[in-house]
Amino acid sequence: MDPVNTAGNNRAAAANNTAAPARRNATRRVTRNGINSVTRYIVVSEDSLKKLTDAVNHKITRGYVPQGGVSMSGSGGYNSYRQAMVKY
Repeated sequence: MDPVNTAGNNRAAAANNTAAPARRNATRRVTRNGINSVTRYIVVSEDSLKKLTDAVNHKITRGYVPQGGVSMSGSGGYNSYRQAMVKY
């Protein structure tokens, strides 16, 4: 059996009564009429792309999800990078 085919591996494990543990979502989703609802909205802003990347990765570990792309603006030698993030 192909080890990459996880569906096949789960069937094989179930046949042996040693089913793989169920996966859990990292975040609890609040639903409204069956649609995921945003519970928090933030904008992360930094003066360098490296700092923004680090800040966004930190927020991801806290349950936030990037929403849309990165926005960049600058004038007079100052750059600002922004990323909208949401939590469900």
